[in-house]
Amino acid sequence: MDKFEQHIKRMKGLRDVYEVGTGQHNILSMLITECEIALRQPPVSGLLGFDEGYEKEIEKNRDILRMAAMLHDIGKVAISDLILKKPARFTHEEFEIMKSHTYHGAKIFIEAQTNVDEAARDVALTHHENWDGSGYPKGLKGEAIPLLARILSIAGAYEQMMHPNTQNEAKSLEEAVLELERELGVLYDPIIGAAFIELLRSA
Repeated sequence: MDKFEQHIKRMKGLRDVYEVGTGQHNILSMLITECEIALRQPPVSGLLGFDEGYEKEIEKNRDILRMAAMLHDIGKVAISDLILKKPARFTHEEFEIMKSHTYHGAKIFIEAQTNVDEAARDVALTHHENWDGSGYPKGLKGEAIPLLARILSIAGAYEQMMHPNTQNEAKSLEEAVLELERELGVLYDPIIGAAFIELLRSA
């Protein structure tokens, strides 16, 4: 493990945002694995501008996405545990505070010096944006949302559906797939989403 990756892991360790309540789920590592797999699917690799023959480019983007995925929710270190671990639905005011984690996360990488810094900044800021423009914090729409954030968005949504937390009960695989399908072109990039769903169904 190089020094940069060690630095990333230390930052991520500031707060494991998935360890909520009594259960501890290794969701983040699963999410990263699924993002890596999704990145290799032809529809997604095509969006990145290379074909399956460019193995080095796939590896490069996979590693960048893996690092960015580890830090996508790092801004939650600025959010009170009273909100993060609340067992009931958020009030409007609490939700507004929760949404601010996107800005807090992006600020950490405001002086980006590497491709990973840039990806981590963009993903932290935009991983809650929706394909139809209904997301936050900026209401970005379609391809205005960074590609890596679009990949992380659907992979992260799937992981949240499959594992219970303080806000939602776990879904079955089929329930999760059907919900993802309903939201293609609404919440999720339809090309990336279709590739991800095909991957789930073929597993």
